[in-house]
Amino acid sequence: MGAESNLLFTVGSVLYLIASSLSVIMWKDEQFGLAYLAALNHLGGQARGTSFMSNTPPESRTFSVRGIVFIHLYCIVSVVAVMNFCLALNHFMALPAVDTLARAGNEFLPFLWLHIVLLIHSAVVKTPKAQPFHAVLMAMRCVTVVIMIMAVATFIAGLMHPPPPPETFPPPPRLRAPWNRWSTNSDSPGPDFHDLLYPW
Repeated sequence: MGAESNLLFTVGSVLYLIASSLSVIMWKDEQFGLAYLAALNHLGGQARGTSFMSNTPPESRTFSVRGIVFIHLYCIVSVVAVMNFCLALNHFMALPAVDTLARAGNEFLPFLWLHIVLLIHSAVVKTPKAQPFHAVLMAMRCVTVVIMIMAVATFIAGLMHPPPPPETFPPPPRLRAPWNRWSTNSDSPGPDFHDLLYPW
């Protein structure tokens, strides 16, 4: 039963990938709702304002081959960023600390940034020639490439050197009241540096 379900899941994923790729290829500027109808811009009796690329020919308002490749790379690295975030979040749940929480937050930022880039590219399908829009999009693309490289490198490092299983971690500290934080017994040591940094 497991092999059949895995096969069906794989076939469905491949078909979804093909359909999504065709949707990206057919995507045009200012044609929304995946219907690819420019008439949707004029619903309600008021024409939607055209973009700065509205005077370009219709064939130039679709994604280029390079743009389609970048869109697919953004989606793939977004999945990698989600996996990195899940691994970092699992590490934080096993060992609650400020550094593990900060790492989980840092692994979420590439996912957020890549989806912002995808949102921008859904409206700006071609790189504008006018400044400063051209410089802004070029800088955004350079930053995105660096983030993609770092996300993939983090994922590979996590596969080659995974964190130890939760059983090897010390038990997570429990939240204690300030008046019960340290024992009143005179023989017990006072607060150490770790207790001062992480009082919980």
